[in-house]
Amino acid sequence: MNWDNHNVMVHVHIPKGLNITQPVPVHVHFHGGDFVTGSGDHWPWFGDHLHRLSIEHNAITLCPDYPLIPESNGKELLETIDKFWVFYNGTNADELLEQAYKTHGLTGTLKLAKDRLLVSGESAGGFAAVHSWYHPCQITNYHPIKVLYLQHPMLRHYIRNVKEATIKYMDNSVSKTELTNRATLLLETIQALKAKGRCRTRSSTFPPWCMLAAPTLSITHKWQEAFQGGLGVRDCLEQVEHPDNTPDIKTFPKIFISHGNKDQNCPIENTKKWVERLGTIYKDKNVNWDDLVYLTEVQETGKGTANSKTPVDHAFDYNLHQKDEPWLMEIVKGIGKAWGAK
Repeated sequence: MNWDNHNVMVHVHIPKGLNITQPVPVHVHFHGGDFVTGSGDHWPWFGDHLHRLSIEHNAITLCPDYPLIPESNGKELLETIDKFWVFYNGTNADELLEQAYKTHGLTGTLKLAKDRLLVSGESAGGFAAVHSWYHPCQITNYHPIKVLYLQHPMLRHYIRNVKEATIKYMDNSVSKTELTNRATLLLETIQALKAKGRCRTRSSTFPPWCMLAAPTLSITHKWQEAFQGGLGVRDCLEQVEHPDNTPDIKTFPKIFISHGNKDQNCPIENTKKWVERLGTIYKDKNVNWDDLVYLTEVQETGKGTANSKTPVDHAFDYNLHQKDEPWLMEIVKGIGKAWGAK
């Protein structure tokens, strides 16, 4: 619950036929949407292979919402994610999830295997997932993340460098000057509402609602201003470039990353820099780096079929099946092996 009594939801996905005779593994997934739009129950943005993965491993999936910008800033957004993890690691989560289980007409006692935790995130959700590991909540009964799965993650402040004077979006054209004016007006209006205590929290938005704000803020380079809110909130790459505190190597999860080779929204170069920097930070920890981080640069999907696509841009994997994509099969198998390990 936020300052305006806005309840931030956690959406629960319970596979049919869930076996609760033994503790159930947990998958926590953070949705994308540039931190501007999206919702944990907007299933078109939830990869089909993630559904299959949870069913195969008899897992329950939690999809937390979080405050969205520009009404909220990055500090408020990330603090809400921290609150989710306090909730998850406490007893309330077990009780409420069992209520949700029984609400669906299911019987029996649901017990979570919190030590078998997979956290995934796509696009901006990748930022939220990384934050969940890199800044663990400081509580005594904290359960470390076992596997971290990042899909085309947004690890840098969202900036799009567009050279054209006229921008096209959803069959509409607008000049870059006009777009800048609109972005400025948007942020000024938000600040005016906040000054009057009338800017309500927004944490769940189904696309295409509010999607226009994402290119408006990113192309005009005002996304960072909206996210930081004057508080200097660091992105994931800045955090590893200037590390203050780093997680103990004992809590380092197995990390799987898939990223399109020509991602225009979240360039793969940022992901490569993040992985490289992590390797530098942990190089003296006596670990085999290749056993910890698995980065896949996806150059083609649907190879050998009429649906073949190359190069690969952003948000490309929603409808893919691992049996048709060898690179995805490797990731799914790797996640399953690491997630299932006792």
